[in-house]
Amino acid sequence: MNTKNHFIKAQTILAGMVLISMLSGCATQPDWISSSGASREQVLQNKQTDRIDGIELIDVSNALATKLFEAKKLGRFSDIFPSSSTHNYIIGPGDVVDVTIWEAPPAMLFGAITLDPAAGPVTTRGVTFPEQMVTSDNTIAIPFAGRVSVKERTTQEIEREIVVRLYGKANQPQVLVRVIKNNSSNVTVVGEVNNSTLMALTPKGERLLDALATSGGVKETTNRMAVQLSRANMTATMALHSIIQDPKQNILLKPGDVVTALYQQTFSVLGATVNEEVPFEAQGISRTGIGALGRIGG
Repeated sequence: MNTKNHFIKAQTILAGMVLISMLSGCATQPDWISSSGASREQVLQNKQTDRIDGIELIDVSNALATKLFEAKKLGRFSDIFPSSSTHNYIIGPGDVVDVTIWEAPPAMLFGAITLDPAAGPVTTRGVTFPEQMVTSDNTIAIPFAGRVSVKERTTQEIEREIVVRLYGKANQPQVLVRVIKNNSSNVTVVGEVNNSTLMALTPKGERLLDALATSGGVKETTNRMAVQLSRANMTATMALHSIIQDPKQNILLKPGDVVTALYQQTFSVLGATVNEEVPFEAQGISRTGIGALGRIGG
């Protein structure tokens, strides 16, 4: 019995020594923690001059917090990608087109005589040329008009150009240009959509939400989604819910645009809280640490 009591007493003493060692260790900084920045004493000693060698002291005020908040706001698509045109469809290399030209009678250039069994010889006043693909130099070939540039032009602009070139050669020519196959004016839609797709643009003027609808919609609720638009060397992101609420942000798309639907990201909370990785929605919570702490209970 005495032996057992001695053993229990020894265990108690040992546990106490371990606890004291742990508590004393908390009062000092471990060797593996590196020290950087000014110490508390340096700050207190220099608070009157607001100067510490190599360090700038900044007063954390409401004005500063507001300025930082405004700097981190997501930009609006209507400001980042302004559009002054009413259409977003232009002819480009690889497109397949056909051209039809009519002349007023008597047709002198494109007219042809055909034999009608009932009416006899008839003069036709229109001709449709074989389909052709726009070349890499953005031109198409039109008889008696030469190579016509179609770079960054609509079908109506190309028709007017051909009419001008045929002036004095054909009798009051009328021209119709049709796009048979669109290979250049497309928008890529990827990300958290039901079907990634390559959406062809039309003279109607497709917009941002049209692209998402064409791809079958997003996979999650709108308040958890963001939309990233990449155009040329510019990329910007907006919450999908904000685009729906503000029709001005549902901007016209342009050839080559890449629309990416983004689902929630995550943030990590470490320290004197629960260590946790928490997802956040597309808007709001990323702009303030208070919102982040609120999500994990403070």
